[in-house]
Amino acid sequence: MEKESIYLDYYKNHYSNDIDTFMYYKGYERYLRKSLWDIIFSYNTNIRILDLGCWFWGTAYFFSAHNYKNYEGIDLSKDELDIARNNFPQYTFVHEDIFNYLERDEKKYDIIFMSMVFEHLTIDQDKKLIELVYKKLNTWGVFINYQPNADSYFNSVSSRYIDITHERLWNWNSYIQFVKSCCNISGYEVTFRNSYIGSNWFLHAVHKITKFFFEIFLLLMWYDKKSIYTKSFYSILKKVS
Repeated sequence: MEKESIYLDYYKNHYSNDIDTFMYYKGYERYLRKSLWDIIFSYNTNIRILDLGCWFWGTAYFFSAHNYKNYEGIDLSKDELDIARNNFPQYTFVHEDIFNYLERDEKKYDIIFMSMVFEHLTIDQDKKLIELVYKKLNTWGVFINYQPNADSYFNSVSSRYIDITHERLWNWNSYIQFVKSCCNISGYEVTFRNSYIGSNWFLHAVHKITKFFFEIFLLLMWYDKKSIYTKSFYSILKKVS
């Protein structure tokens, strides 16, 4: 099956019901800010940002809301790019395969962001992607990869099969093994973090308390407690030389 035929109208095919795009943007901006504020806000607003598989959604909204000037989004979905272009005319959106774009583009970037793409690719494609991304990063630039979590306490099976184009799920351990053993790169650091949970401070606190007691239950049942446990997680690959 040609995945491109599904990606072309991904918004129509993937979202069975209409959604409130603006509310989606607002919610995503909050979670991105809470999850990654210390990384993203350490850069000034003139940095160059590349968003691979940008969708229609909140990454562009996030950078726009915080006055970042040089954002570029790449995607295969025409209908999602139409939404993005209408909402963020100050930014550049390109309808192209991300591999083709990375191979022909001559620019370097301070932040390369990718959300919910890695799980759609084969092992060989993932290897090629990381190597291409590494070449496009400035020194001290970061590749932020947001993806479903195979170690999620809940929803890992659902995340695997919610989309017919998913190839596999990763956890932090398999991801770092893959980067170290398969990808031809050097001079980098990789860290991981959970996505922020809770739409406000109170619900976030409730989450933390609930998680504490749930992990006691896990230990009593002889299950492992996970450090990276949320439904999706961030890997941050920093180019240090």
